[in-house]
Amino acid sequence: MTIRRVFRVVPYALLCVSCASPGRGPAANGRRDRLTTSSIHAELAAIYADDQKDREDWLNLTPDRWKGVMERDRKRRARVREILDQGLLGDRVDYFHAAMVLQHGEQPEDFLMAHVLATIAGFRGLENGKWLSAATLDRFLHKIDRPQLFGTDYQSKESGPWTQEPYDRSVPDSVRAEYNAHSSQEQADHLEELNRHRSP
Repeated sequence: MTIRRVFRVVPYALLCVSCASPGRGPAANGRRDRLTTSSIHAELAAIYADDQKDREDWLNLTPDRWKGVMERDRKRRARVREILDQGLLGDRVDYFHAAMVLQHGEQPEDFLMAHVLATIAGFRGLENGKWLSAATLDRFLHKIDRPQLFGTDYQSKESGPWTQEPYDRSVPDSVRAEYNAHSSQEQADHLEELNRHRSP
């Protein structure tokens, strides 16, 4: 059974914030730290860009093309995990990019780690980090067969209609707004739009 899903993504402007930490150790080590940070920052930005490019025109991707996307996703996740395990994430944008790649995972652990990283990006003031924190939590909950809380995750099984279910709607719009998640009405409108796109 094939499950297709989509987030209603909030527009994202890349914010390049230096995370170099002058004053840590000898000058030579500081320079190496900054070079490593800059290199990882650029690599994560490129991984993120590839991740997003693979999802252009996603509604029209054939099963064979999705298979290719999923294989590239696995490679991207593996590299992000290496960077994470080595403690090389730097600024809030790095955390956001890593989270976005991991949330295209296959296991609950991928989504849960993505949630942790996105939450850090939000703590550090990246507005879309707040949204991704909610979205990754929703995907984690769906993966473990629990209702999502923020309504960010839209799913479609094979050729069936798009749905947000299971969905616990007890989280009010005022709380969703704190996470930059769409209101109940905006979600309903988007769901209608998705299913209208599917209609022959």
